[in-house]
Amino acid sequence: MAAPHVVDLSDRDRAILSNLLRVRLLTGRQLERLHFASLATANARASDRRRVLGRLVKLKLITTLPRRVGGVRAGSAGLIYALDSRALRLRALWLDEPPRETARIRRPWAVGWQFVQHTLDISELYIRLRERERLSGDKLLHFETEPISWHRTGNGVLKPDAYAVYEAGRWEEHRWLEIDRATESLPTVRRKLLGYLDAVAGAAPGPNGVMPQVLVTVSSARRLDAVRSLLETLPPPADRLISVHCFNDVFGSPARPPP
Repeated sequence: MAAPHVVDLSDRDRAILSNLLRVRLLTGRQLERLHFASLATANARASDRRRVLGRLVKLKLITTLPRRVGGVRAGSAGLIYALDSRALRLRALWLDEPPRETARIRRPWAVGWQFVQHTLDISELYIRLRERERLSGDKLLHFETEPISWHRTGNGVLKPDAYAVYEAGRWEEHRWLEIDRATESLPTVRRKLLGYLDAVAGAAPGPNGVMPQVLVTVSSARRLDAVRSLLETLPPPADRLISVHCFNDVFGSPARPPP
């Protein structure tokens, strides 16, 4: 198949590819919220989303994972999309950047469902920040996922799931994001949070010279109580540096488009 010329890719096509490059995985429903929310009806949004994503799949720029969120009954909205290897080879085309040497590029590999769920949670927070930007005007200035979000300090490397910078009224918020799905023991969580406190104690500069606060999201009220109780046992300034919230309460609930 001939490579699509830059004129064959719309701005929305390129935005879809760029967002998949940023967060790795997005469901059909998440992509609809990101790129088709301006359409007037649910049927129009779903129809346009199927058409556009189907075209990018045929061009072998994106692909779907074998499993979908919600099972077969979820339909195409539950499909999980990733960049195909061809999009990575042609990234200079749709990112308008000069070609560069890259490691061997392979098609998306088989990954465990736990990894998929965790990655989609990170994607969900990114989408909520974008929806918040659209509804309130507070801009999302920066959003990075692993490994770009990692940050080296004098004591080692901090490995947050994501790093976000966004406006909140007149202020600019810097956050390291940790997505907790209750798959790690509390001692493991404790060691991870102590790493952030060690960075502060060592006066390590954060990204762009700003030490972000750490936002931990958890999957249930029971886990929320457990991690907050753990937080109370940590030394200062844990109470000012780290906050813990239920995942569904972070950055507002998903925006509901008109019917």
